[in-house]
Amino acid sequence: MPPVKPKLGLNALSCVALIFAAVVLSIIGLAFAVAKSGFLDVPIFDRFYHGPTPTRLIQASPLSWDAFSAELASKIYEQREYKKPSYTVQVSEQELSGLIQSVAKQNLRNGNWKVELVQLAVNPDYMELYIKLAWRETGNLDMLFRFKPLLDERGNIRFDLLETRVGDYRLPTSWGMALASNLFARDLGAWELKIGGQNAIQSVSLLEKGLNIILSK
Repeated sequence: MPPVKPKLGLNALSCVALIFAAVVLSIIGLAFAVAKSGFLDVPIFDRFYHGPTPTRLIQASPLSWDAFSAELASKIYEQREYKKPSYTVQVSEQELSGLIQSVAKQNLRNGNWKVELVQLAVNPDYMELYIKLAWRETGNLDMLFRFKPLLDERGNIRFDLLETRVGDYRLPTSWGMALASNLFARDLGAWELKIGGQNAIQSVSLLEKGLNIILSK
């Protein structure tokens, strides 16, 4: 009898087909996940990326802390003869955006990252920090943080993080703080605004497009 050639069984073919399908699906899933992060433009899949959208675009120029402090001092000086027990100072989102632009650019940890856009919008319910970074002209990182200002026991304004978005993904607030602290020299959760001496700030509240700060005389 002539020798019988071995034949590949159906089970083996099924296993190969399943492995191939799993590899293809894994590649597709990875490409989709990367595209949804917004970090890289993935052909075909980049059409599924939307990214975080700021409430509005704010026209602001970088503002140093010294210039910001001088502007606050000027607003306080204008009220020096008012017969009131406190000063009321309003800070616009343009001023805050200019300040955060300077802070962000100065505190980037890695020179491979470049700040393309950073702004701080203010609504009655929350403040919104939007950051768009470019990495070596090949990658992008779109981040949006929403938070509320709080007055601590020393009379300084601190910020309570409410929401974090990176690309199309919503992240736990702790992850957002960790990410921001890896990108910037200062931890987002440790950012604070100090005006005057201890307990100089009596209250802080959110306005449409600004902050209202009450200071003791």
